[in-house]
Amino acid sequence: MKNTSLGYKDTSFISVLQGHFKRELNLARVKLICLFITALCKTKTINYDRIASAFDTKADKNSSYRRIQRFMKDFDFPMKIVSILIFNILPFKEDLVLVLDRTNWKFGEHSINILMLGVSYKNVAFPLMF
Repeated sequence: MKNTSLGYKDTSFISVLQGHFKRELNLARVKLICLFITALCKTKTINYDRIASAFDTKADKNSSYRRIQRFMKDFDFPMKIVSILIFNILPFKEDLVLVLDRTNWKFGEHSINILMLGVSYKNVAFPLMF
């Protein structure tokens, strides 16, 4: 049976994020971000339906899906504080590689063009700004 309390497993993850985002995010948002990151690592996709299915909660998948949608729609995540967090948790600060990536696609009639700045660590790029 799944436990709705994220704290029993991910206390240190929640503590790190809560300590870093204490002025910007409440505990509910921090827990959602922890669930989201953990589910991303499990599913290796950005598909909301699959991510919601991978949430480790008793909540219905559709409820988790709507929670993700509301968070993404209503919350403006300040990339500056995310960038600071990423640099704070990286164990080595030397020889980091900045990466720049651009993607462009059509969504119906709209063109979507994103330029992303990230830092590469052990062949994983962490987004810093877009």
